[in-house]
Amino acid sequence: MKQFPLAVLITIILLSACAPSEQSIQTALAETLAANPTATVTPSSTPTITPTATFTKTKRPTNTPTKTATSTPEPLTATAQFMQDQATKKAAAVTATAQEKSAYATRTAVYKSIYATKIAGYKPIDLKEFLTYPGSHVGEKVIVRGRVFNINGNVVQIFVGRFDAIYVEMNQPVSGIYEDDTITVYGTVYGSKCFTNTMGNQVCQPALYLAWFEKK
Repeated sequence: MKQFPLAVLITIILLSACAPSEQSIQTALAETLAANPTATVTPSSTPTITPTATFTKTKRPTNTPTKTATSTPEPLTATAQFMQDQATKKAAAVTATAQEKSAYATRTAVYKSIYATKIAGYKPIDLKEFLTYPGSHVGEKVIVRGRVFNINGNVVQIFVGRFDAIYVEMNQPVSGIYEDDTITVYGTVYGSKCFTNTMGNQVCQPALYLAWFEKK
């Protein structure tokens, strides 16, 4: 069935009668809708306004540094102060003792080094050889051990063996030894020393000069 638009139908009615009645209009409209049931009036959509998003700037909080309170130490009591003073004195004494020990060890090491150097050039000598041929060893640095029987200034006479005497001229006045003390003599061979003894007799003895001794 052919469908007519609503506007065409209305135009036909108007042309057919200049003043149609209300009843005629309603009848024509009903017939039109029956003939074209799919013709509906579609209301136009009203656009919806989307609200604009508003952004609010939020200030970033600033960190305020927190000051740490400084603790003030309480004053020491008399007892605590005394104990602290004692501890300080003890520590100072320990340090001083350690320093003194270190200095003593250093001095001892130096002395031993000097002593070792000092005696390094002296050698033991056969006593029989020395007593018989002292002139053959002039200038040699020798070591002789004997018992003191006479002291006069820087001159010392010692017995080696039983009653064999040696004349020793020390490099400085003698002190700290006495007759019958046993000493070790370090000296340079002079040859023979001849002199008049207390009995008025001329004697000659093997001699050392520039000598020094140790009482041991």
